[in-house]
Amino acid sequence: MKRFHILDLLIILLALMMAACQPMAPAKQDIMLSPSGSVLSIYVNFTSTPDFRLELKDIELNTKQTWLTCKAPQVKQERSSRQRLVAIDSLPATAYEKIRFRVELYSEEDVLLRTEQVELAITNHLILKESGSTCLFIQCALSPYNLDRSLPTLFNIDTQEPPLADNLLYVLCPDLATLYIVRTDQFIVTAAYPLQGEITDMVVDNRQRLVYFLDRQRQQIQRWDGISQQMTDRIPLPMTQGPEGLAISDDGKDLFVTDTVNRQLLKIDAETGTRLAQINIGHEPSRPYWYKHNGQPRLAVISQGDQQLHILNADNLATIADVTAGQRPYETIYANETLFISDVFDHQVIQLNPDNGTIQARIPTAGSPTAMIDDEINRNLIIAQQSRNNLALLPYGQQLVARQVEAGHSPQDLAMSHKRRLLYIADKNTHSIYVLDLPSEKVIQIIEIGSVPDVIVVQEP
Repeated sequence: MKRFHILDLLIILLALMMAACQPMAPAKQDIMLSPSGSVLSIYVNFTSTPDFRLELKDIELNTKQTWLTCKAPQVKQERSSRQRLVAIDSLPATAYEKIRFRVELYSEEDVLLRTEQVELAITNHLILKESGSTCLFIQCALSPYNLDRSLPTLFNIDTQEPPLADNLLYVLCPDLATLYIVRTDQFIVTAAYPLQGEITDMVVDNRQRLVYFLDRQRQQIQRWDGISQQMTDRIPLPMTQGPEGLAISDDGKDLFVTDTVNRQLLKIDAETGTRLAQINIGHEPSRPYWYKHNGQPRLAVISQGDQQLHILNADNLATIADVTAGQRPYETIYANETLFISDVFDHQVIQLNPDNGTIQARIPTAGSPTAMIDDEINRNLIIAQQSRNNLALLPYGQQLVARQVEAGHSPQDLAMSHKRRLLYIADKNTHSIYVLDLPSEKVIQIIEIGSVPDVIVVQEP
């Protein structure tokens, strides 16, 4: 009997050790979504960088002489100096006329300087729609020179306006069925829009200023007009059951969809929605990746269940090569005329010959490599490492990571502004977007998002 207890103890200890080795699951915002409710994200915007700490608490909205409390973010955010998320909640769909909150003003030494209740009218009225999502902005004009003024005179309220069509970062948050839009020149959230269905992926066509969303629940692709900021069309995907991944050709003419349930890959005309080609491919095919090699359009598709990479002709979906892709392949990228696959399980990036799929090298990484992006100007492959909470930089032509760059706590996805030389890092644990200046390799701004930023894309001319 004593031996049995010791064995049980050993099993429990082993289970605890294994659990401790698992990566921490991303925190989720505690918001109950309902078809009759509407998601509201409330931000405070600063006209100048404050040299004090401002806290807005007990935020309430008034409708028909009733005050409703708005929840503060449950996840610890990485604070930005330009904008802060102060409340996010699902509220009844109706019109709201007033807002009130308690202001606490602290010095740099964390000494409470002032506290005051502020109540303001919402001039244009905030109208929340069923199954909607929108932003409300509290404009703060506090500065070191007007701290003696009455606090209500230093705040204004703005509802969201459609942003300009260019220089935008689109942030997909499936947990809230919301698309956040960020200005890439100001590093602030400017709008939030509701999404219908179960959106699993998103791609952008910069030439036409279009964004495409893949809806797994309704088996369709939704087309979003970046100029009018609204959904304009839907492309049905009949005979699919589990559309999961979405890719777009460089000219924006072709869309590619993987269906994990039916184990198939589809090629769709982006303008007409016509199905151009369809093939069976692997087990659990993940997000397809479009690229060009020697002037020829190619497609790389990872089959998670088969642990394989399929290299295809993007014109007719004919197979060029099938390659063993590590124990847990995550993402594919083409850089410096070479294919790379990130392998989360074995902490490595596999380098392949893009012509025949021959493995050229297995490059070790310090953490679990996930998303990757090509920095052509600095001639680096940038690799997100979730378990190490940083980025790894792999110079062209080398088979060893050169250095690590601190950026975020658990990088989820990467997007680049080529014009501004900025890298955007979606962090799933802090619900934030880190902005990395590529020339200096330093984080220059942090943008707070209402929930887990699952996929991000940049729209710029």
